[in-house]
Amino acid sequence: MNKYFFIVVLLGAIVACKSKKVVVTTPNGPVEMLTPKMAKEAIVAKQEAPAWIHLKANVSVTQNGSTNNGVVDIRMKQDSIMWVEVADPLLGIKAIRAFAMTDTVAYVNRIEKTYFAGPYAYIEKKLGTGIPFQYIFNVFLGELFIPESEVTNGDGVYILNQKLESGNSFAAKIDPVTLDCVQQLYFTAKDAITISYGRYKMINGFRYPHQINILVQGSQSLTATFELTEVSSGTPLDMPFNISKKYARTY
Repeated sequence: MNKYFFIVVLLGAIVACKSKKVVVTTPNGPVEMLTPKMAKEAIVAKQEAPAWIHLKANVSVTQNGSTNNGVVDIRMKQDSIMWVEVADPLLGIKAIRAFAMTDTVAYVNRIEKTYFAGPYAYIEKKLGTGIPFQYIFNVFLGELFIPESEVTNGDGVYILNQKLESGNSFAAKIDPVTLDCVQQLYFTAKDAITISYGRYKMINGFRYPHQINILVQGSQSLTATFELTEVSSGTPLDMPFNISKKYARTY
């Protein structure tokens, strides 16, 4: 009698375990979701982009009702330096060159013959968002701002959430198959930034999003769409920058 009772309990335990599995339907077929703990470990392990990255993209930016298009050349040393050059999409004229580090940013406008050099806070004012400098790199790589955040299983995606001591908060959606970031959000008391990603491609062992949509809502309204055309990584990059004495300072 005790033997049969043990078998019944064992079978019941197996059925119970199976019932806890969450299976979602994806374009590639049904996928079993990981537990939140396992998903978090996998997500954190995936966030390892190369130190040097070179991107080229077509960009469209709308701010305060005005839309501008350009071709951008972006060179980055992770969490350290960012260099950007913007050219006219039709004429190819290199109009703007910018250089940014943790606490300093500078740019030259070759069309207007002006320049600016000062604190990173200028970028926050210009874009209308207080996103930290180190997160700018993550925006272009599809990397999570805070990959160690709490993970839960959402409706066919992994959801990340984190409330920061500063009062700001972070959230993200992760594809259950590729662990690619589908969308991430960063909120402050004054603004909100939403970044959506698409068309990931594997390059030199790392998956890069080739479509990036950015929405900033706050003191200013800004939307930007980047369509990447070239991606390379691993090799140290030249970041030439100088300011002509003939240029006038703005601000």
